[in-house]
Amino acid sequence: MCKVQDQTCINGWKKHGILMGIRDEELTQKLTDIDVSATLQDVLEICRSHESSKSASSALRDTAKACAMSEYK
Repeated sequence: MCKVQDQTCINGWKKHGILMGIRDEELTQKLTDIDVSATLQDVLEICRSHESSKSASSALRDTAKACAMSEYK
C-alpha cells in the first residue's frame, strides 16, 4: 500500500489502525475532530492523555466510595 520508505504513508496507516481499534466513543470523537495533518505522535499523545484522565477519574470515584463506606460503619 505504501512505497517502501514513505513514512508519511506508513504513519497515516498507523493512525488509521489506532482509530479503528478504539472502542471508547469519547476518544474516537476526539480523534476524528483533530486536524488531518496531526502526526502519529499527536494521536498517541491524545490517546495517552485520555487514558490517564479516565484512570484518574476512576481512582477518584473509588476513593469517594471507600470514604462513604467507612462513614457508614
